[in-house]
Amino acid sequence: MIRFADKRILLECLRPDLAGLGSKVAIGAAWTFTNVGLRIILTIASTAILARLLTPEDFGLIAMSALVTEFAALLGNIGIGGILIQRKALRRLDMDTAFWITMAIDTALCLLVFAASFIAGAIFQTPQVQTIIAVSSLSFIISGLSTVHMALLSRTLRFREDFVIQAGSLICRIVASVLLAMAGFGVWSLVFASLIGQLTTLLLAYLIVPYLPRLRFNRSLLSQYARTSGSYLGGGIVNYLMSNLDYMIVGRRFGPESLGYYQTAFSLPEELRNRLSAPLQRVLFPAYSRLQDDLSAMQYGVLKSLRLLALVTIPLGVGLAAVADPLVRVLYGDQWLPVIPLLKILAVGGAIRSIFSMTASIFYATDNAQLALKIFTLILPIVAITLTIGSAWGLTGMAWAMLAAQTTSIFAAHIALRLIKLNIFTLFKTLAPATLSACVMYLGLTLTNPIISHLPPAATLSIKISAGALLYTIFMAIIANDQIKEIKSLISRKRHGKD
Repeated sequence: MIRFADKRILLECLRPDLAGLGSKVAIGAAWTFTNVGLRIILTIASTAILARLLTPEDFGLIAMSALVTEFAALLGNIGIGGILIQRKALRRLDMDTAFWITMAIDTALCLLVFAASFIAGAIFQTPQVQTIIAVSSLSFIISGLSTVHMALLSRTLRFREDFVIQAGSLICRIVASVLLAMAGFGVWSLVFASLIGQLTTLLLAYLIVPYLPRLRFNRSLLSQYARTSGSYLGGGIVNYLMSNLDYMIVGRRFGPESLGYYQTAFSLPEELRNRLSAPLQRVLFPAYSRLQDDLSAMQYGVLKSLRLLALVTIPLGVGLAAVADPLVRVLYGDQWLPVIPLLKILAVGGAIRSIFSMTASIFYATDNAQLALKIFTLILPIVAITLTIGSAWGLTGMAWAMLAAQTTSIFAAHIALRLIKLNIFTLFKTLAPATLSACVMYLGLTLTNPIISHLPPAATLSIKISAGALLYTIFMAIIANDQIKEIKSLISRKRHGKD
């Protein structure tokens, strides 16, 4: 049961309790996967509706504006939340200082984005982009108000409360976007719905976490934040460029409609990272931070986390590639058919990104953010060259280039694992059962194409999903039944309320 304004949250932040940490992490993972399931169901349902109410150009305009707002968000990502989680000892003064730093930065970013909106409109030669970015600039102030609250929930491993906030925000955003789209707001239904979702997060965060900032500021603490935050900021900028170079190239070279197709194909597999690995990192980062002095425990936690994540994300990525044709026809309709060949390629890349992005938690939990920055700075030119070459072959070339660029993640993973005395071969061994089972599933689904090709898309999709899930589960049970048991154990503990 959720307790509003629970003062124990603040007490646990000041005096962390390591007792039952393993159980807390397991339950946190269970709540995370519950959140994932809800998000996937609601996202798919809302996408099917919005794809018929809006146009590819509408989604392309949002993707163009996101290039500016996401970059600005990274300028404000000096790792304040991560610092609050990672610190071994935390004081109330630390929270207050972090809050006012965050608000000062986010207010400045709001004004900066508003000014940058005019430049973006000129670059993309699309005036509507300028207005969308200007309105979206308000999101920085809204999200900044809850940064400390969400970090405190993560520090205390309160993932049930985090689930309530995330689910509430998602539901409000989706309902708002659909209602506004039905009312004829067009692209603005997505803009306003995003702001409504952030306001919901803000309201629930303040109701659940009993923290109100005091008007005080520690200048010496600011210098500590500045030293640590530089690596977070630099790493965020590099990660932004690696994640958005393809959008920049497509938007500039092929226009908003083509970007709408590409972004839609990219967003489905990207759900693997946003809905699986990213939330799971919120569970693991505070847990790894507490275990930074216990190498064997961290090794065990990292491998178990990667094993469980692979068990879900790899078959989902490969499965999306296998069912791309009927999925696009059912979810989006015939106006989105150019998405199909792109999705077949990008879905596999989504699974790779989801797995290897988990290694970021190792860098930050072991206080090696500067090393992560150096590594990804070296990788960035390789990604840029790869994408530039791929763009010569249109959207399909971009998709193949993006998939090829994901292989650079292996190098970063290798360095991260060495920090905790593991190697890349151990990682491959951990991923092997899920990868092999997913390949068997893909082959089986491919062989069914001639048999069921005459059926309606909805029937084809249903059969492929059912057959794929069955094939994957059976093969995993044969070669790695212990991993299936791990998932069952997590579900059982969550069902019996052991949280």
